[in-house]
Amino acid sequence: MSVVEYIYDPGGPRPSNCGYCKSHDTNVTEGVWAHRMTCEDFQDLVDRGFQRSGKYVYRPVNDRVCCPQYIIRMDAMKFRPNKSQRKVVKRLHRYLREGKGSSGAVDAESDMSTDVSPKKSRLSSPDSEEQGSRTTKKRPNPGKGADPTKPKCRKAKDIRREKRLLKMAKVKDSDAKSAPPSVMDVGTPVDGPEEEEEEGKDCVHKLEIKLLKSWPRTAEISATFASSYAVFKKFQSIVHLDDHNCDEKHYSDFIVESPLVREPGPRKPGTGDPMPCDYGSYHQQYWLDGNLVAVALLDILPRMVVCEYFFYDPSYRFLSLGVYSAIREIAFVRELGQYDPRMRHYCMGYYVHSCPKMAYKNQYGSAELLCPVTLRYMPIEKCLPKLEVNKYCKLGEGEAEEEEALDIDALTVYREMLPMPYREYRTQYGDRTVNMLREYGKVMGSKVGRRMKVNLTFC
Repeated sequence: MSVVEYIYDPGGPRPSNCGYCKSHDTNVTEGVWAHRMTCEDFQDLVDRGFQRSGKYVYRPVNDRVCCPQYIIRMDAMKFRPNKSQRKVVKRLHRYLREGKGSSGAVDAESDMSTDVSPKKSRLSSPDSEEQGSRTTKKRPNPGKGADPTKPKCRKAKDIRREKRLLKMAKVKDSDAKSAPPSVMDVGTPVDGPEEEEEEGKDCVHKLEIKLLKSWPRTAEISATFASSYAVFKKFQSIVHLDDHNCDEKHYSDFIVESPLVREPGPRKPGTGDPMPCDYGSYHQQYWLDGNLVAVALLDILPRMVVCEYFFYDPSYRFLSLGVYSAIREIAFVRELGQYDPRMRHYCMGYYVHSCPKMAYKNQYGSAELLCPVTLRYMPIEKCLPKLEVNKYCKLGEGEAEEEEALDIDALTVYREMLPMPYREYRTQYGDRTVNMLREYGKVMGSKVGRRMKVNLTFC
């Protein structure tokens, strides 16, 4: 059962400062303060364009904001990492094995050293050019044909291709021995969500990944609170240049607290094995050599895993931990899909086309954007041309499905923390809250709105 507090302002939602373009009073949101919320209800709200910040479940009023925000998700079952994403995984594995932090610089230097060879220097010398112009080609003597006792001649490109494949096979074997289970083939699920060690016998560094239940606050979250807060504060200050919203209370309200009620997932068909984690809110922590370097806020829902936020230690920016964590989370969705057939999507929060920092989100294949008008997901490649013309526009085809109006008399509301049917509430206290609940029904939708219990609050 979900219990929410709908804060009603007769003048409409009040604007605030935009976190993307930093404009003043240009960001408008609508939503509820959730005291508790089931994962099923939150899943349905995500499909209506909602996200959460702590216990505030909201969506932007896109036709009034400066930077329209669209829910972006991708089909984890269809995802295959591209060349750039594979390089990120290889770079991190190389760092764990050899301690090399900047593989790009090393590769560039090696390429430069091999380009200047004695053969090239001889060919480019004036003497060699003059000598080459004097020599004439000798015609071969006629022979009896190919020697049947020797192998047939092969094209140089075929020989090079064979050598390259052999080299790749050797590298793959060495990675399998010294590196952790690869996440580059996302078709293979990761081994266990609770804890996984990214190390081999000869690794220089050790990466440990832990999935911790974050709310209600557990002993593990309390024990790592100071380390996590220190990384968050450093990230906000250096990456986002924000020193104002970095106090412990803001961190606790925004990062730790969650309204989601933990619920057990289904059992695996065929074997009956329980799902490795419940539905609910989690922190996925990345520990490198015993130091916390990154944290992902994950909401595990019945049909998708939502990454609400991700922050990391800027000292390890060269490892591209954001890309690496996204690939791991996609693999995690695939693993959970073995237990619940409905689970197949990975949600990366909001996509803002006018914000350059968001460009990385459309680099994951099979991505879709939620149309704010039709409430249908559309392939991102069909949406981008429209967004180039207008920041806010209808992305889907056809008309929105007609939704029945919410029967407000059938709602359960709270009066001084005591639940009662709204029909009875109106009899005792009049119709003062009718407009509030009608607005609530438009925002939340009749399907979700009728399932929730509402605490009435006026601004």
